[in-house]
Amino acid sequence: MTKIKIVAISFFLFHCFLFSQDNNYDPLYAGTLLAIYPKNTAPGYVSIEPFLFVTSRYGDYNKNWSLESKKNISQIELLMTTETGITQFLDISVLVSGFYSNRSGRESIRYGDTEILIGWQVSVDRKGVWVPDFRVLLGESFPT
Repeated sequence: MTKIKIVAISFFLFHCFLFSQDNNYDPLYAGTLLAIYPKNTAPGYVSIEPFLFVTSRYGDYNKNWSLESKKNISQIELLMTTETGITQFLDISVLVSGFYSNRSGRESIRYGDTEILIGWQVSVDRKGVWVPDFRVLLGESFPT
């Protein structure tokens, strides 16, 4: 092993041990990118999360993976999530989305359904206790 590799690994291990005793305990176990966070937003704070999805489909395929048609479909979706805390254990979320589609030269713009979610914090994660952050969401979807 070369000296550079030994120095790099030693620096990495030293850095890990140096910050391993940090007293700030705030783990983030959010899961996938679009998973709903298991902790309510604190009162007085607003969380705005915009997501932009761009997709293209270059054809339709059958069950044998053979190309049936060459219809080019492109779509852009904007998803906007806004959350704010009402109390320490209650928050509200509003989800709004819109789509732009282009299929073989035909264009369309549509709005998605609006969703409103009320979140109730059931449990809060604390250091030294095996109880995770957990909240229950009650939601309603409004067609647009």
